[in-house]
Amino acid sequence: MPYYDSVHPEKMHHGLNFIVGKKSNHSSGTAFDAGWGDISNIDQLAQSCGLVRPWPTTDRVHFTLITPGLEMLKSIALLASASAMQVATAYDAPSQYGIKLTVDARHEIGTDGVKRAKYSYTITNVNAPLVRTLELGSDSDAISSQQLLVDKEMLIATENIVTPQSWDGAVLRVEEGNAKKAVSWQVSSSTDRSLGIAKGQSQTFVVYTPKVFAPLVSTAMVVGFDSYKYTSNPVVEVKTSDVTAPTISTTASYAPAADRPGWLKVSVSHALADNIDPYPEVQLNKIESNQGISAKDYDAVIGSEASVIYLKQAKDRVYTLYYKAFDASGNAGTSKTKVDANK
Repeated sequence: MPYYDSVHPEKMHHGLNFIVGKKSNHSSGTAFDAGWGDISNIDQLAQSCGLVRPWPTTDRVHFTLITPGLEMLKSIALLASASAMQVATAYDAPSQYGIKLTVDARHEIGTDGVKRAKYSYTITNVNAPLVRTLELGSDSDAISSQQLLVDKEMLIATENIVTPQSWDGAVLRVEEGNAKKAVSWQVSSSTDRSLGIAKGQSQTFVVYTPKVFAPLVSTAMVVGFDSYKYTSNPVVEVKTSDVTAPTISTTASYAPAADRPGWLKVSVSHALADNIDPYPEVQLNKIESNQGISAKDYDAVIGSEASVIYLKQAKDRVYTLYYKAFDASGNAGTSKTKVDANK
């Protein structure tokens, strides 16, 4: 199936887990492939529609037209109608059926010394069919708009996806020009039926981002089974158990700037602690003063780490610096410290 990767988003969206067998031969006769639910009398229904399945065990989705004079479209419509009467909502896979999902979010510092956020998703197959595909932040109709991965800053990219052996991963843009994305994993071979997460097995999948991207711990995952029993895939809620914010205490040391008369050079340091994340991110949140000030009174980038900033001096002026610490789950703690900039 050379186009498996390109059609994967649509397969996940519609719950299509059927695989065409190697014996399918559409070079002669009139035939088509059709996916269907767990219908015990499918062959009886097919015959009533002028169809037959020549290879029911090796290619269960292949139907061949056998009734002379019966148009193909008519036979397809008859089979679809007959099958629809047999498939009920009972064949929809229940939410989180047989699947356990745990999420770990924390920062790490790479060998290059750069800090990044690491999101790990461990899938345990408790009592479900073989798991063959996963889609994080899918555009499935079963997922609410609040759970979508809207990535306006382009924080997630395919090169930042870590896949276990025998799996492939990718970041999918749902629509061209749309900030909505999905992270997809699938077994590396669509024909090797031994690949996947079997009952009793666990597997961990990882997404890295250059900074905290909270939607990765408040979304949903669609789990694709290797099963003909279900007409839809279960949707598993992604939710971190970490709800504790980091603690941050800020200290500012300052002196007149040697190269900028009338300004203070301020060096800022922080004491940080978090229950899970060893390296929370720190950002300058805002700068206030006991006097009216504007952006011309300070040289600092709001929203950056801002470990060194410059403040303009003035008579009786006192600045208050507000910093915020984020863990990878998006929990935030705040601190403030004063700087006496009296001239």
